[in-house]
Amino acid sequence: MLRAVLACSTVLLAPTRAAAQSARRAPESSDDATQQFRDGVRALQDNRFADAARIFESLRRAQSSAATLFNLATAYRGLGRVRDALECLDHYLELPVETGALPADAVRQEIARLRASLIVLNLAVERPTAGVSVSIDGRAQIDGQRAFELDPVAHIIEVASTGYGSARIEVDGTPGQRISRTISLVPIGPRLVVEADAPGSRVRVDGADRGRSPLELELAPGSHSIVVDAAGYERTSREVVLGPSGVVRLSLSLSRSRSLSRGAQPSSRPWLVPVIAGTASALVVAAVVTGVILAVNAEPPVDGAYSLGVLREPTR
Repeated sequence: MLRAVLACSTVLLAPTRAAAQSARRAPESSDDATQQFRDGVRALQDNRFADAARIFESLRRAQSSAATLFNLATAYRGLGRVRDALECLDHYLELPVETGALPADAVRQEIARLRASLIVLNLAVERPTAGVSVSIDGRAQIDGQRAFELDPVAHIIEVASTGYGSARIEVDGTPGQRISRTISLVPIGPRLVVEADAPGSRVRVDGADRGRSPLELELAPGSHSIVVDAAGYERTSREVVLGPSGVVRLSLSLSRSRSLSRGAQPSSRPWLVPVIAGTASALVVAAVVTGVILAVNAEPPVDGAYSLGVLREPTR
């Protein structure tokens, strides 16, 4: 078959550098196109299928012809890209018959032979049954499609669905092989997002400290007790019920602590004397303190006795 298509054009051998240059640019004239065609033929003869594919792809973009399409199909076949080769040959049959072109029957026979070499993959997805996306070698497939014709090389199949973990398998078969694969996706557990407007809020779930908000947790389905604490704010509690999957967002607005919201009460004894002991003498500083003073010692203060760093009330 390769010899037949090479006969579609006069073959002139060209150096490898010329083939590489041809692959990088579109033909600018008919003479240029003829030279590129010859470079592509030489690449096919040398089994340099990648170079040949680039050259004939450039020629096809400029002006598609039967010989260009067939040669491009031959390059694709050499690269293992059977489906791309079939696409070229299908277009070949749609073009007007050219002088020296292969008979349509011969091309149909080649199409049948190539199609028979494809791997047929039948993919079954047990769970879920709807909303499933499938990609093959990174290319998204038609929604709902479960039967695929693949090139006879290794392929990566990825299956995903919202609320479920994705699955990834490799399929590698022999030409013409029919393969069946069954995939069951695993549900993703429900997630809880806790947000609180009080800075430094700590979140406890079912009695366990889980960290500071904002916080995202993956929990088991069912009922959970959520408690949020923050310094200077009232403790806030909620009960949430999580389903088998999905995200539940809990946004809490904490109230200021009641003792702080009423404001500080002035002391009935505003004069406090801190005493700082020095090696030579003592310095007594009087200060007006408007906050609530909590006794450091449970024992009543002793008049005139002071400890370093402890505030005591002066004698009257």
